[in-house]
Amino acid sequence: MIMVIGVLDWLSYLENREIKLAIAQMSKSSFIEFFVTEEMQTNLLLSRNSALLLLAYKHQTMLQSVKSKEIFEAFLAEKSRLNDYVMKFELALNRLRMATSEGVKFEVTEVTEEQSEEIELETIDEIGTLLADYKSKLNQYQSIIDADLGNADKYMTEVVVPVYDKILPLVEELNEDAKNEIYEQTQIIDEDINSIFMTQYVATVIGVVLSIIIGYFLARRISGPIEKLKQTALSIADGNLEEKVEVNSKKGDEITELSIAFNKMTEQLNTSMARERHYLAAAARASIEAERRRADALESANKAKSIFLSRV
Repeated sequence: MIMVIGVLDWLSYLENREIKLAIAQMSKSSFIEFFVTEEMQTNLLLSRNSALLLLAYKHQTMLQSVKSKEIFEAFLAEKSRLNDYVMKFELALNRLRMATSEGVKFEVTEVTEEQSEEIELETIDEIGTLLADYKSKLNQYQSIIDADLGNADKYMTEVVVPVYDKILPLVEELNEDAKNEIYEQTQIIDEDINSIFMTQYVATVIGVVLSIIIGYFLARRISGPIEKLKQTALSIADGNLEEKVEVNSKKGDEITELSIAFNKMTEQLNTSMARERHYLAAAARASIEAERRRADALESANKAKSIFLSRV
């Protein structure tokens, strides 16, 4: 029983270990992809909004209003933020490429693991190429704002935004893939957890059933000799002093020792009863002999008395 339960517990441990490994792989791949792509989407959107704000600030500085200095400073700050957003997007893209290329994924898709990674790396490389073009066009856009404000809006709409529109769907696609992977992996882990619970349940049921069976046979093993001992004691109580308990010398347990002691007690009792019967028989014989002698003496006395009376 202990061996069976031990094997089932070991299987449960292996399954639990697989779940922990799966969670670790999820942390290295799918979750990283999800959060990094979320960050990329945010920085990409902020970069576009910042580029549009640059144009708005530049128009306001051209008005030469009282607050033109403050607006110009806001324009410079926004230009710095724009470059910062693009830099953060590029750093996030590098982290995503590293997580995808170095992490061994735990996923279930229609294509193989290697194919899935290759597809994602190709998408990441495509985003990298578009990002270089996006950065170049943003730099050109900033130069046009400073040199030719009239064409800046057209350049933004016709040149910068189309590149943005190419990058965003690719990032959203990676983000959606990461969501799907997390969902699929969660489903697998739920199934594994249910399998572990079922294994533990089966192990518990088997353990209980085996305990009952083994307990039954142990009880029979103990109660059987005790029942025989009881029957032998009742037989001896009825006067059958020759009755003995069968002793299994191979077991050597407490029941065996009790049976041996009981047989010794029976032998001693039988010896004592035989000795007592011998004494009683001897006493009976002596009493009979004494009665016979008394009768003989009485008969002799009566004969002597008759002879004496006949002579008188």
